[in-house]
Amino acid sequence: MLRFAIPVDLAKSIADEIIATGRVTHAFFGLQTVPIPPAAAAQAGVPEGLYVQVVTPGGPAAQAGLRPDDVITSIDGEPATSNIQLQELTLTKKPGDTVSIGYSRAGQSATATVTLGAQP
Repeated sequence: MLRFAIPVDLAKSIADEIIATGRVTHAFFGLQTVPIPPAAAAQAGVPEGLYVQVVTPGGPAAQAGLRPDDVITSIDGEPATSNIQLQELTLTKKPGDTVSIGYSRAGQSATATVTLGAQP
C-alpha cells in the first residue's frame, strides 16, 4: 500500500485556490537539474549543487539568463543540494514570485533572479 502525507498548510492553500478560481496554478522554473554529489563535484572540479541539464527556451530560467551546463549553487540563499528544493518552491510559490539563484558557469560565480511563470 502506498502512503503519503501533504503538509496541512500546502493542502489548505491548494483548497483555497480551487475554491477561489476553480483550478490550481503551480509555479514553473523551466529547467531540469541533476544533483552533483560532493565526491563527483570534487573529482570534476566543479562546485556542489544542481547541474542544469535542460533550460526551456523562453521559460523563466532562460529569461533570467540560466543555461544548460550551469551549476546552481544556491536557491534563495540556501545551498542547492536537491531537486526537492525546486519542487517545493513550485508548490509553495506562485507565478510572478521571484527566486534568487546562485550559480557557477565556466568557473565564474553569478546570481540571477528568476521570476516564476505558470506551469504550462
